Amino acid sequence: MKLLQATIALTALCGPIVATAAEGVAPDATVLRSYTTDFAVRFGLERADAASLAPGLQAMTFAILPNAGADGMERCHFDLFLDADTDLRWPVEAPSASVEALLGPSDPGQLLSGLALDQKDGFVVLDRLAAFQIGAYLSTGEEVRQRSFTVGNSLTIAEFHRDLVEGLHLVRLVALECGQVPAPGQGAALWLQRPGTRDYRDPANNLKRIDDFHVFAVPDALLAAMCPPLKAVAAAQWERRLAEEAALAVLGITPESRANEKYPGC
Repeated sequence: MKLLQATIALTALCGPIVATAAEGVAPDATVLRSYTTDFAVRFGLERADAASLAPGLQAMTFAILPNAGADGMERCHFDLFLDADTDLRWPVEAPSASVEALLGPSDPGQLLSGLALDQKDGFVVLDRLAAFQIGAYLSTGEEVRQRSFTVGNSLTIAEFHRDLVEGLHLVRLVALECGQVPAPGQGAALWLQRPGTRDYRDPANNLKRIDDFHVFAVPDALLAAMCPPLKAVAAAQWERRLAEEAALAVLGITPESRANEKYPGC
């Protein structure tokens, strides 16, 4: 399974800048990528496309999975290929794990639906699930400059693989809504918690402090390439909403106007 996951993730990286994902991800998913020169050399990628990434980050992919959620909405995820000496607050002490392995294939926001759990099992499941949903966040560039934030976009660690291949960890982060991703010009960064730091499940620790995290900026070129497909997703989501809420159409709201408002200039 570990080798299969490595093949799937790395194959998705080795396609063109905008590619169809490898088998096992989604046949019609949009995949965008960025990687370092060292990563290109190791895996035979085009060196001219290499970029300078944050320390500890060797490659990043961004994918939009159509109709991936239980609600039929698109989901967005990031794969981070990290140096193996990057110290992280892993959800569980294991070489690899996934949310789906805990509760079966489902949307991260609907994992408990349809399960009949007694109180004891329910507490165990909730505690394990919480570990995958704490410690990973998506912020704007301004929040990085401020070195802290309170209302960040929380991400689910959908799965991770330590030493996926020699010297590289893989962490997959899933956003419940693609609209969490900032527009170009705002900048974007992924925050992954370091071990032995504050417990952010405690409401008293509402302020996330940069010293408790590894912060990996999304490269500007990748963020710009993400904008058109994100804008298309935003328009599609608003089209569905307008079909359900006729009153919004009376106000002159259109899918295009809301998508342009969220992702201007692309």
